[in-house]
Amino acid sequence: GVMQLVVAGTRAGSATTNITLNPVALELDSHVQLASSINLPAGLEPREITVRVLRSAGGELVSMRVYRVS
Repeated sequence: GVMQLVVAGTRAGSATTNITLNPVALELDSHVQLASSINLPAGLEPREITVRVLRSAGGELVSMRVYRVS
């Protein structure tokens, strides 16, 4: 499957925007704890991150979580 992140936030002087990042391939057998970091576009103030786990890129949604950024 793949994991895809959607970042919702604001850019200086503009309305809310959503940025969908490229999917990352992963294989999960059971419960797994993942850690990573990503570079966001300059000037973007994130408000929330949606983590989507899909069967394949553009495929069926398996799981989703929304995390608030403070």
